[in-house]
Amino acid sequence: MKLLVEYVPITMLCNNFADILVPVDAFHLFDRLGRRIPHEERFSIPRIPAVVELCIQAGADLPEFPTKSEFIDADESELPDPVPEVPKTPLLTEIPDSEIEAPSSAEETALLAEETLKAWEKMKGGAKKLMRMYPVRVCGYCPEVHIGPSGHKAQNCGAHKH
Repeated sequence: MKLLVEYVPITMLCNNFADILVPVDAFHLFDRLGRRIPHEERFSIPRIPAVVELCIQAGADLPEFPTKSEFIDADESELPDPVPEVPKTPLLTEIPDSEIEAPSSAEETALLAEETLKAWEKMKGGAKKLMRMYPVRVCGYCPEVHIGPSGHKAQNCGAHKH
């Protein structure tokens, strides 16, 4: 039996950040202390990078990912006067591709590489510290990540327990 194989030249696409660092997504929990996400609602709940969800649950306030703020059960007379809300500056900003300039010399390239590695190590260290305070669990069968005290019930793979 002879197999006919057609040789097709490889087409290289423009590079993207996700090509070298694939973000692991997790469900964004609007109310981390509320009810768990049922399996039937898994497509209606937004998914965001797991590191971002971990930071949100640790207290980072991102206007583009609202969360239910925890409230104190107190008498209204004991509460401070409301302060007018100032628009928040976004913490997550992406530089447009048109504004990105490549390093112009070998020295600048080496310096940029060192700064990138330092930022990577700082991010990993910060994530490890947050993971000691906020539970993060992963499925043993798929890359599903559960962040927070209760996680979710959405089963995206065939595992019996998530």
